[in-house]
Amino acid sequence: MKANGTRYELYTFNNNDNHIVLDQNFCTSVRRYKEILIDEITLKWSFLCESWNNSPRIIKKIRMMSDQSLKRGSLKKYEEYLLLINSNRTCVHCNQLIKDKMHIDHVIPWSFLVSDDLWNLALSHHTCNIKKSNSPPSQNLIKKINWRNKKLLNLLSDDKSKEREELKLAIEQKLLDKFYFQFLG
Repeated sequence: MKANGTRYELYTFNNNDNHIVLDQNFCTSVRRYKEILIDEITLKWSFLCESWNNSPRIIKKIRMMSDQSLKRGSLKKYEEYLLLINSNRTCVHCNQLIKDKMHIDHVIPWSFLVSDDLWNLALSHHTCNIKKSNSPPSQNLIKKINWRNKKLLNLLSDDKSKEREELKLAIEQKLLDKFYFQFLG
């Protein structure tokens, strides 16, 4: 490594003990620029992940994980879309009318996706949502939500919202199926 034209060794290898000894100045620099290095590594890691997985907002997700600031957002903004496709308020799990408090459920659990995306949300009874917890959905539910997503995309044909674009991308890339099979392992 060169700094100001001078060559510095980052480490030396001790043949006797078979171990690496890091240069003290190098260690001090790493500590001093830790935040910049973490940001750069996070960015590079995000680009690499995006080349494997086209999930929306992956850079934001990775940044949240590195900051350890994982927090669920409000799902209220998705309610109008979900009611557009499910105006009679039928629970996605038990197929009964939701008469009491309505919940918006992550079909594939939030703890796995760490994302609030319309294509993965559905209306649910409070009790059905709690009962489901972090367990995987059935394959029939995945088929049902895939069908629902296509129908919702058709209903939103004139909509120019970010949610519609993400829904379209999710359908084209079969994200629900991909994440479902990843979740199952």
